[in-house]
Amino acid sequence: MKNQLQEIKDKYRLKQEEYKEAVERHEFLEQIRIKEELESLRVEWNQLMKNTG
Repeated sequence: MKNQLQEIKDKYRLKQEEYKEAVERHEFLEQIRIKEELESLRVEWNQLMKNTG
C-alpha cells in the first residue's frame, strides 16, 4: 500500500512540474489536461488513504 501511495506522490510531483512548464510556454490546452490528471491522482490518493484508514 505504501508503495502505491509513494508512486502516486511521485507522479503528482512530476505532473506539477509539467504544469509549471506548460504555464511558462503558455500552453493552455496542455495546462487543462495536466490539471485533469492532477485531479485524478488526488482522487486516487484520497481513495487509497480512505481504504488504509
